[in-house]
Amino acid sequence: MMVQCEICRISLSENDVPFHNNGKRHLKNLVRHKLNLKPVVKTISNTPIVNENNTETKEGKKDLKPEKKNVIPTNSKENVGTVATPTKTIDGEKKSKELAQDKKNQQPHQDPSKRRQKRKLKDETPRTASLPFIYVNNLVSFDQQVINFVMQVEQTQNEWANIKWVLQDVEFTFGHVIPGVKPVLYGSSFSGLAFKTSDIDVYLYDMRGGEPDRGFIQRDGGIIYRFRLFTNIIRIPNARVPVIKATHIGTGIDLDISATSGQAVANSRMIRFLLSHDWRIRSLMMLIGYLGKKYTLIGVNKFSRYSINLLIIFYLQNLTSPILPPLSQIVYGTPGRTWPFAFNENVFLLMNINKQPLAELFIGFFEFFVDFTFSKYVISTYLGEKIAQEDMEKEETLDKMVYYKNFIEKGGDKIVYRSICVQDPLELSHNTTKGITEKVLSQFKFICTNALQIKQTADEGDWLIEMLKMEYIPPVVGKVGNNPIPLDVKFDFEGENWISIAKQSLQLVFSSLGMDIDWSYPVVEDDKKKTKLSPGLTFSVETRNFIFPKGLKWSLKQLKEGNYNLNDLKKSLKEISETKHQTVFCAQCFVSLDQPKLLRITMKNNCTHRMFFTMFPILRSALEVLLNHALLEINKTSSDLKLTE
Repeated sequence: MMVQCEICRISLSENDVPFHNNGKRHLKNLVRHKLNLKPVVKTISNTPIVNENNTETKEGKKDLKPEKKNVIPTNSKENVGTVATPTKTIDGEKKSKELAQDKKNQQPHQDPSKRRQKRKLKDETPRTASLPFIYVNNLVSFDQQVINFVMQVEQTQNEWANIKWVLQDVEFTFGHVIPGVKPVLYGSSFSGLAFKTSDIDVYLYDMRGGEPDRGFIQRDGGIIYRFRLFTNIIRIPNARVPVIKATHIGTGIDLDISATSGQAVANSRMIRFLLSHDWRIRSLMMLIGYLGKKYTLIGVNKFSRYSINLLIIFYLQNLTSPILPPLSQIVYGTPGRTWPFAFNENVFLLMNINKQPLAELFIGFFEFFVDFTFSKYVISTYLGEKIAQEDMEKEETLDKMVYYKNFIEKGGDKIVYRSICVQDPLELSHNTTKGITEKVLSQFKFICTNALQIKQTADEGDWLIEMLKMEYIPPVVGKVGNNPIPLDVKFDFEGENWISIAKQSLQLVFSSLGMDIDWSYPVVEDDKKKTKLSPGLTFSVETRNFIFPKGLKWSLKQLKEGNYNLNDLKKSLKEISETKHQTVFCAQCFVSLDQPKLLRITMKNNCTHRMFFTMFPILRSALEVLLNHALLEINKTSSDLKLTE
């Protein structure tokens, strides 16, 4: 049964209503609806002339009070709400007052370029990424879970209707500068891999032949401001592919408009063609793409959806029974073009005999890349194999990639190597992952490792649930983990009284760091296991004045150099806490004298935030210095007491 959303003015099925109401587009339109309740725009109607002082008009009709019309709120930024409908009057004085009021309401004349600049600054609000909510039933098989998952996140007929609306407005807008322009969809929306909340990519195809030059976005892209069909407009003319980022007002859909991305259209056509070969390919790309978004692997200077899809293609090419062939067997070009752009759609040159279940293919992807040496090889889906970076210059390799060889001989740039190199199968000189850093690659390896742990510890029906529940720990503190972490600290004190001295020292150290300590009783014996444990201290620690990594690093450096004592450190951190955003650090600790003059402190994260994983390495490196300062303070205090006595 179809229902109507009055806020977004669209029809949708009852099953889609919960997802729609939680979606970014609906919430954005709801905010606009609430803002559009005040009447702002006034119009002069052509209704009969009314004299407010008389009960009848000249035609003898009864005086009519101005009516109020309820106008359906639009998605425009202009506040159009309850619109009053004033009437004309024959009273010259009243008419002159109305004209004067209208003139007063008019804005003074401004330079068009300045108005455009102000409007641009007003519209340039950040675009937020979101993922559709999903429900996973662990009582069904993994294959059925993924099928249900795809049905929940894929674009519906309503989204496609909205996309057609966006393309019509793009054609109307840019048709004024490119007569006969044809907006062409590419990217995940075209290939069939887009989510409900995905943005769309639009290529301005010139029906007259060719494509606009790189300067089009800078020179003529300003036409998008004229008709007020888009908002949040940002022009990026100096990118590798110059684009205009914008949000369509009518639908709330984010889009990237490009005039020089003809090759990207061919890439999208290739992905769409490969999806038709086996239903498991689309399921893998949708699922792994969703996880990439969830773990923030996909974004600026990170993986793109396209590069993630190429990794999946490469994995499927290198199975024991390959599902996909080397792409050099299905792509071809024509004379006069640098790169291949067409596909052999009639005959697929690989007999697909792979019968692996989807669950095995899913976990196999992470197993394949968990120990992959990305820094030494080029991942080539064109050849379907990994190529050592030093072999890319050899004639034997270049002969296999004729397009790349011809491109280099004509003076083209060679492929760029970074921490990871995934070659574009059509534009062979392009590394689709050249912006990825070692940190992002470590994050990808972390997810692969955790996927294998989930395989070993959970049933197949729970794999997807566990993957979606998994949280990412920053790679810089990967050694910290979630379990209790022991650290050894030199402690120049031993003997039976070490517990009281350690307690005093730790109290002084953590109070200087702005932390509260909650002491517990020392653990001496475990009655259940009948084993005697080392005597020690147990306590929990939590920030009071809110410490910060950068401020703590600088203050500890001053302490190590002898410019500070513990009191100065305490004052410094208190000043930092009053001027910066508050963060939390808390942990549970057990302290024992593991060896003479060697204190072992075991910490366990008890923090709802992730500040622990940032603070712990700093604390571990500085605790020895802090405890030495604390011992000096304690010895000095005890000496002063003896002298006083």
